[in-house]
Amino acid sequence: MYSSLLGGIFEYITSLVLDVWLHAKFWDYSNMFLNINGRTTILFMIIWGVIGVIILKFIYPFLSNLVEKIPYKIAFPIYLIVLIFMIFNVAISYSAFVRMIYRNKGYEPRTFIGKIYDRIYDNEFMYKKFPILKEI
Repeated sequence: MYSSLLGGIFEYITSLVLDVWLHAKFWDYSNMFLNINGRTTILFMIIWGVIGVIILKFIYPFLSNLVEKIPYKIAFPIYLIVLIFMIFNVAISYSAFVRMIYRNKGYEPRTFIGKIYDRIYDNEFMYKKFPILKEI
């Protein structure tokens, strides 16, 4: 039950944040039965619940046993590297979305980083990686 609620809340909040901050709608369940403001549905919340049970009952115990066998001296540096990578990944992805929004509104980049983003993460690249953006 908690997986259903957490999955539904996470999906709803993610949709809301994308809508408010990026003015982007990556999914819309308005036409589905028992939808909640088009951001999630009871059906998908049930699916989140089933996925949560599968993860907690089968996948987590298996992976936990494997991870516990990794010595701390090896695991901690790997953890730090992955954590730093993920922080950069989120920051760069978010920045690329924001720069795309401003670029599409006609704003020129104000920093050299904006110019780099316009060159590397141009609209063609963004639409290829995130096809849903074409509908926004």
